[in-house]
Amino acid sequence: LDEGEFDAIVLDMLLPDSQGLATLVAVHNRAPRTPIVVITGLNDKDLALQAVRQGAQDYLIKGKLSPDLLANSIRYAIERNALKVELKEQMQLLQVDEERFRHLIETHADGVLVVDGHGVVLLANSMASFLLSRTREELVGKIFGTPLQVGVNNSEIHLLSREREALVAEMRFVETKWDDETVSILSLRDITERKIAEEKTREMLREKEVLLKEVHHRVKNNLQLIISLLNMQERRLSEETNVRDLFAITQNRIRSMALIHERLYKNESLAQVDFAVYIRTLVNELFSLYAQDPGRVALQLSLQDAKLDIDTAVPCGLIVNELVTNALKYAFPGDRQGTIGIDLTQDESGLILKVVDDG
Repeated sequence: LDEGEFDAIVLDMLLPDSQGLATLVAVHNRAPRTPIVVITGLNDKDLALQAVRQGAQDYLIKGKLSPDLLANSIRYAIERNALKVELKEQMQLLQVDEERFRHLIETHADGVLVVDGHGVVLLANSMASFLLSRTREELVGKIFGTPLQVGVNNSEIHLLSREREALVAEMRFVETKWDDETVSILSLRDITERKIAEEKTREMLREKEVLLKEVHHRVKNNLQLIISLLNMQERRLSEETNVRDLFAITQNRIRSMALIHERLYKNESLAQVDFAVYIRTLVNELFSLYAQDPGRVALQLSLQDAKLDIDTAVPCGLIVNELVTNALKYAFPGDRQGTIGIDLTQDESGLILKVVDDG
């Protein structure tokens, strides 16, 4: 046996150096893949059963033995052993495939369940256990609660996590064969974040649709306001000769309105203006236009965060523009120094806007 492999081994258990079944066991352990045919003069059924259990392919009695019987026994032993080896290899391959399959199912990012025709769960991976907030033992062998509709293989189900947080899962299923039985393989995918993002997108679209519907109305109102400002300046032409100053004032008023729209399209929300940021920008522009000596007039701002819609922000912006412009032009004549202060506060009654100067 140490010198090479053999197609078959014929073992006489009554040879002088044989130790009966112990010899059979020793030979089988040395050559487990080689078929063994046992020959003995003992017509003992119990011994024959023990020999087969210990690895013998056949058990022949010398008194009933013929050359053809021996030849056939050896041939059949070789064939049976070849089939046995092949079957063992196939079983090993099946076991490897099953382990791979279970590993793929277990590590899948989606929850996976196998449900039979009666709705009983046959298999569930860890993600399915997580999404359904039940242990594997609580799932396998139990009825799956959500009915599967024929022809509808894609649906959404609402779940609660173990932390009692709301989840939305997309459920898909396909039918297949499992141990000659028609089963459904379910896939559960957590789409909670996607649904939240979709709802935010829909909300933004609704907001933009409302704004688009109002844009013509707002542009019309602003154009009407510009016409009114120009008409007001036209009436003053007969009283004042400095036409350039009048148009500069009108330009600043229009600029204060344009600044509102600039703040709008720079914001995440197109419906409201950060009025504190708007005031800082507007007043800085007015100081750069009218404050010839920046160190002579100080600016004090005390502004709380406040969000205003465009219909409120435009007139408030015009008021701030008028008051600050007048203060810069007329409150500090000559070399007089002073301070312009703007306060924006909020209380239970609403927003309070104050523009003061000590000129």
